[in-house]
Amino acid sequence: YPSVLLLNAEEQILPTATYLVKELGIWEEGLPGVLQQYPMLLGKDIEEMKKVASFLRYLGVKEEDLGRMFRAFPGLLTMDIEKEMTPVVNFLIEIGVSNVGAFVTALPP
Repeated sequence: YPSVLLLNAEEQILPTATYLVKELGIWEEGLPGVLQQYPMLLGKDIEEMKKVASFLRYLGVKEEDLGRMFRAFPGLLTMDIEKEMTPVVNFLIEIGVSNVGAFVTALPP
């Protein structure tokens, strides 16, 4: 992700890192690994990440599980809710998954 070199540290990188640690529960010592695994998070709009977290909460994912989910699968934070997440949720409901939040918590990918 070469364009990370063009990001403003104070306006983009630090606010994103702070959001990931303080609001989503990604451990501070785990943050470098998450960013190495998925550096595109640094360029992602925080408001978009907040929408994804809210959508997951709406599905029934517990607040305390969000950090673990995003550490395991950071790409989840960059997914489009309408185009990528909602069709999967609808499919899970169609095949009889009654607790989508618990299912997604167990298998975020």
